[in-house]
Amino acid sequence: MVDSAFPIDVPVSEVFPVSLSERSRSALYLGLSGVVGNEEAVEEMLSYFPARDVEESVTKEHLRAEFTVFRAEVQAEFAAVRSDMASEFAAVRGEMASEFAAVRAEIRQELQAEIGAVDAKLDGLSAEMHAGFRRQMAWSLSSMMATCTVLLAAFALLT
Repeated sequence: MVDSAFPIDVPVSEVFPVSLSERSRSALYLGLSGVVGNEEAVEEMLSYFPARDVEESVTKEHLRAEFTVFRAEVQAEFAAVRSDMASEFAAVRGEMASEFAAVRAEIRQELQAEIGAVDAKLDGLSAEMHAGFRRQMAWSLSSMMATCTVLLAAFALLT
């Protein structure tokens, strides 16, 4: 019967994370090799227990030193990332500035072309209006002269 507290597919090292000293590993290996009779099986079993090279516990000074090294590494990485980002942003800003300058030049050129076309249309309209005003003025003058002539003839007949 399988005990539900010990799942079959989970390694023993994940359930019981126990590290062994070299002396303990050696004693277990020698003792179990004689009992089991298969050295490979004993090595496989012992592989689930990580080896510990140092017999002493971690001190505060050791932790502080490790954290200091880690902090320095992290700060160096962040500084490198900031530097990379700054150079990349500078490159993007440069690209954007040149693109905006090209767009401004293109818009300026198109506006100048449109303004030239509007000027040409206005010049044509102005010439057309001048010609119309001349025709209207000539018609008005000839109408007035004809009216004056009719009035003079009517006055001459009456007198």
